[in-house]
Amino acid sequence: MFWWQVFTFRSGLNFKKEKQRINKMFQFAHKEYLYLLGVIPVLALLFIIALSLKKKAIRLFGDYNIISQLMPDVSRNRPVVKFILIAVGLAVLIT
Repeated sequence: MFWWQVFTFRSGLNFKKEKQRINKMFQFAHKEYLYLLGVIPVLALLFIIALSLKKKAIRLFGDYNIISQLMPDVSRNRPVVKFILIAVGLAVLIT
């Protein structure tokens, strides 16, 4: 007799029933939609590429530090935060 069998016998717990109960808790209605979660890393990659292209386009006009002084109202963090919120919203919508 194994230790977990002794524990279940003495405590009245049944690990098989407990495992079945947990498996029923985490079932998705439409499992095919979970494949859409793979879209999020692709969107992140496209976002990083877009940021680098934007930075390269600004460099074509001149020095990045001088151009950023000419555009004081442009936020560097706002697009990143916006993308993170959209990605989290998409993930919540999918699941």
